[in-house]
Amino acid sequence: MHLRPIVRTSLPASITAELRRQILSGALPAGAQLPAERELASGFAANRTTVREALRDLERSGLVARHQGRPYVVLDYRQHGALELIEPLMALGGHATAAADALHMLYTSAVDLVVARAADADLDALGTAIDPIAIAVARGDVAAVIEADRAFHRAFFALARSPFIELMLNGVSTALERATGSAGAFGSRTAAAYVTARYDETSLPHAGFVAALRARDRNRARAVVAHAVTTFTRVVAAQPQPRG
Repeated sequence: MHLRPIVRTSLPASITAELRRQILSGALPAGAQLPAERELASGFAANRTTVREALRDLERSGLVARHQGRPYVVLDYRQHGALELIEPLMALGGHATAAADALHMLYTSAVDLVVARAADADLDALGTAIDPIAIAVARGDVAAVIEADRAFHRAFFALARSPFIELMLNGVSTALERATGSAGAFGSRTAAAYVTARYDETSLPHAGFVAALRARDRNRARAVVAHAVTTFTRVVAAQPQPRG
């Protein structure tokens, strides 16, 4: 039996989440003024101290700003928003499409950096990381394939030598897990379906990817990435979404 944890949310967090949802969805567009604290407090059945706490959270996220003596104004999150908005955006805009956009951007950027920065010896070492995947595929061990595949991709991103890209990857991965509930059974089903759709014993995409990197062929490496992301997106979209 799979039990999902009960999420306990404070009132300020609930108010923050609702206002954030309205801003990210466009219901409160950039440039719009938020109602006065008194009106918000009345509408949310909360006191003004609670509302102020929620507004400060929105301000820290880059969603609103306030000048002395004036109401809060909604900002354009694309210009001012923080990385923490990735998760609510994914939850709001559709997991598969949002994940595809984020993954494609990260992998394309990493490909360019790896081609420019990685030594031949680094790419040789990356090639050896394919062996555990091939062994796991041959055995039909889905869990081992998933583990080895993640290790390969982590090794690839490390070769970009960009802490920023690795932090972005962490954020996107965590956001995708939370938005889809993929830390539980949904994630296992998705990963298993992706492995089944993508890998077989005779044709692992990793080998072609590493070969393209060794050849310093950005376009070929990007083509492998695009195909993999498309497959992943199709698999995620096809999975039953978690309830609640």
